[in-house]
Amino acid sequence: MKKILILVALLAAQTIVFAQKVSGVASNVHDGDTFKLTIADGTILKIRLANIDAPELTQAHGLASRDFLKSLIDQKNVSVELQTKDKYTRLVGVVFLNNQNVNQALVANGQAWHYLKYSKDSELFSIEKMAKAHKKGLWKDENPTPPWKYREEKRAVQKLNRQHSVMVNKKYDYN
Repeated sequence: MKKILILVALLAAQTIVFAQKVSGVASNVHDGDTFKLTIADGTILKIRLANIDAPELTQAHGLASRDFLKSLIDQKNVSVELQTKDKYTRLVGVVFLNNQNVNQALVANGQAWHYLKYSKDSELFSIEKMAKAHKKGLWKDENPTPPWKYREEKRAVQKLNRQHSVMVNKKYDYN
């Protein structure tokens, strides 16, 4: 019973942490959906924008997406409504600059996809539909590759390369 109470308390504490809003100065924009936030006490938090997925830097529109986010928030005071932590321990949330929803701005300008795997935000769905219709940003391309597919393809190629390397090494193993 004691273990259950401790578990419930820990889960409740985690929920409280992610129901909060943090503010600070945005910097080190890594790509179109990740940056660092320095809060008042000097703590630096790594933030991942919720509900969206921006192109990888090595992907078509990756640099444009990063530069767009950088132009919006770099060295500016922003607030973040925290939602969760991802598997890389980044804090995931919705970012606001002067009450403007930055996550929505990226999708509206064709700089990121609505990440349906992790989002049920119907407003973002509509915003992405409008960006597509107006051929904004990455939607200027005939058939842009979503970042999650790009990453999946990259992992598949890396796996094939590793398998090939193992086969070559076995072929020349003289032991």
